[in-house]
Amino acid sequence: MKSKLFNFYLLYLHMRLFMLLLFLSVLFFANGMETRATHEADGYTVELGYEPEPPLARARTVFTIIIHDSSNELLATPLWIRIASEDDILLSSTHFHTDTEGPLILVYAFPSPGEYELTVSFSENKTILSTFPITVASPKPHIASVTDLLFWIVVFVLLVAILGILSRFLKRT
Repeated sequence: MKSKLFNFYLLYLHMRLFMLLLFLSVLFFANGMETRATHEADGYTVELGYEPEPPLARARTVFTIIIHDSSNELLATPLWIRIASEDDILLSSTHFHTDTEGPLILVYAFPSPGEYELTVSFSENKTILSTFPITVASPKPHIASVTDLLFWIVVFVLLVAILGILSRFLKRT
């Protein structure tokens, strides 16, 4: 009886170790940083975050827009958003609406590399405009990096460790 309980405890410890390694590998490979710019006008702050940095042509860019007043309260209001290049307006819409639940999220793919402007406009007793310059880079061909290789090595080692622990546990019971 003592042997089975000890084996179960070992399995428990190995699984805790596996969870710790998994958590640490997620922290190591996480790339959740986004570029953030702010613009203040008439007592309101417009925050624009986007990812990836820099945005790449013909690839999706995720924008987050947060508007809050001077007391740091989120503003729930309809927004007008415009994305324009020097020659053309690429997106112009008034259908966006911020909510008290969180930021407005916009996903957009720029057609080509270059300089663009993203303008956010809203009306609170008067029209407030915030314009952000965006530089879009050319997409680069994907070349496996050391981080990619390291990620797959960690995944392989963790899978082998799990299979080894499970097979050991199943043999003893």
